[in-house]
Amino acid sequence: MTAPGGLHSLAASSRPRIRFSPERRLAICVAAASGLWLMPGRAGGIAGSAGLAVIALLAAADFALLPARRALTLVRELPDSVGIGDSVEGKYVLTSHWLRPVIVEIEDHPSPLVSGGAGLTRVMIAPNASLELAFQVTGETRGRAELGDVGARMRTPIGLMSARVLFSAHDSIMVVPSLSGVRRFRLLAMQHRLE
Repeated sequence: MTAPGGLHSLAASSRPRIRFSPERRLAICVAAASGLWLMPGRAGGIAGSAGLAVIALLAAADFALLPARRALTLVRELPDSVGIGDSVEGKYVLTSHWLRPVIVEIEDHPSPLVSGGAGLTRVMIAPNASLELAFQVTGETRGRAELGDVGARMRTPIGLMSARVLFSAHDSIMVVPSLSGVRRFRLLAMQHRLE
């Protein structure tokens, strides 16, 4: 959906099919708890089982606290065109509709016709708050550059599990010949006429 002035609302897609994934912190906890199994006798079995039960409860609580797919909205604001070799400022507006703080990692990969974008950015959004992320796009090759999808990975401060969301948009930016270059050559032409 494109609004006048380069404001593009990105809709949450049904992809990825597997939305939840474990984080590195969960693997570290399991690896740390594995040492409990090495205790001699029955104590090792009891301590190892108790450690895994605590990790399982924490992972379940983290899973329950993860935001729903619609708890995060993303809007991309970018001008309609950019000159070749010129850079324009854009921004993502992330809005959380969740009751708890959320750590969000967003990643975008714009068309090869432009360079820049937000890349991989990690931010923490307060409950029911908005956050602006500025980025730059530079025109590389003339044509209409599809800006593509934006991926987001959401985590709670516990950080054992994460939820992935893909924001789809069919917006683009037109890469045109640079007007600053045209002005420069015009001034050079005028200067040579006067000599």
